[in-house]
Amino acid sequence: MNSSQSISVVLPAYNERGNIADTVKGCIEFAGGKLPDYEIIVVDDGSTDRTGALVNRIAEVNPKVRLVSHRLNRGYGSALKSGFEAAGKDYIFLIDSERPVRYPRH
Repeated sequence: MNSSQSISVVLPAYNERGNIADTVKGCIEFAGGKLPDYEIIVVDDGSTDRTGALVNRIAEVNPKVRLVSHRLNRGYGSALKSGFEAAGKDYIFLIDSERPVRYPRH
């Protein structure tokens, strides 16, 4: 991928308030370090833990972060579809909102 290309990062999320800020931050660091033209799309799939409100606060600070909300939980496939439909960049990168386990380096 060269620097003239762009990427949409899609993050389906359901009750990820404890993880979403760090996951979005990691995506911003990765995408922002590689490409000037990127967007982070978090699809809140009817969360009941205020995941969407947290993402809205992040988006107020960083306009490259956008929230797509489902009022009710529609399931993973529907969250993916909504994220892909909202994506507007050259490439789409999908990552789950759960933070992956980090193993110590030896």
